[in-house]
Amino acid sequence: MSVKPLQNQKELDEYLKTRIARDSRSEKSKEAAIQQFKNNYNFKEKKRSFKKFAKYVDTTLLNGNWVFSPVRKITRTMFTLDGKDYSQDDFAKWLQKNQQAGRFGDVKFALNQYYKEWIEETVYNYQDQQLEAKYPEFANVAKEYKEGILLFEITDQKVWGKAMQDTVGLKEYFEKNRENYRWQERADVTIFDLRDKAAVAPFMQKLKSGKKTVEELAGEYIKKDPLSLNYKNLTVERKDNAIVDTLSLWKPGVFEVGEVDGRYYVVKINKILKPDYKKLSEIKGIVIADYQQYLEKQWLAALRKKYNVQVNEPVVNALIKQ
Repeated sequence: MSVKPLQNQKELDEYLKTRIARDSRSEKSKEAAIQQFKNNYNFKEKKRSFKKFAKYVDTTLLNGNWVFSPVRKITRTMFTLDGKDYSQDDFAKWLQKNQQAGRFGDVKFALNQYYKEWIEETVYNYQDQQLEAKYPEFANVAKEYKEGILLFEITDQKVWGKAMQDTVGLKEYFEKNRENYRWQERADVTIFDLRDKAAVAPFMQKLKSGKKTVEELAGEYIKKDPLSLNYKNLTVERKDNAIVDTLSLWKPGVFEVGEVDGRYYVVKINKILKPDYKKLSEIKGIVIADYQQYLEKQWLAALRKKYNVQVNEPVVNALIKQ
């Protein structure tokens, strides 16, 4: 006897949904709902129209390539729903769009099944359309949802997506606002952290001598013991880095910081950089966010200019109090 391992959650969910959908009880519930909707909306079927329509369908339907020709006069009503007629022409268009190759092996059975599915889909869709009319609360929620989706799409088109894709506009905005993107005085530093306190003084002495580059000196320590020393090169403004901010001096040199979280820190300030303009490549994400805000303000200003906006202050104040 073989044992089949458990599927992952996604596979199990799909499996269970399929089993439930195929379950006879589920099918009966669906049929009952359809019948109820038909009764509610005075569904009336004209079976003679279906029989006449069947004459125009051949085995190409089984291959999924049956073609509806407008030359054929098939405009008879096949059924009515809430006073609206659904014609042979409507079914022909639906059938041409929804036919599937290899799904059925018999033309008559296939056509009957497709016809049943078309009716069910039409009835379901009509019921959905009536929900908003029958249930005001649902209509409000649906309206908010639709308007929210619409607002998202328009905002993406006018603001978010445009800021990401409009490279020319982004560059122009950056150039016009360069004063907003400036580096303050910065320091080019190398931060070292050593494992052993006793190693700090001799390390600093070697570092100050300048006989070896930072990479060469650090490499000697790491080669002997990879955990003995770590280092990193940074360019920082004041208050950018907690280790550098402990220094009382802001000038080139080698400085001992002391112990931080069990490691002993040494900072080498290589040079002080004067205030300068930032490059777009250095802060592109920040500039894009600012450009999005700019585009949004421009868009809202254009809308206010085009449309007269009136605010019902009493209603707004009442909402604020709530």
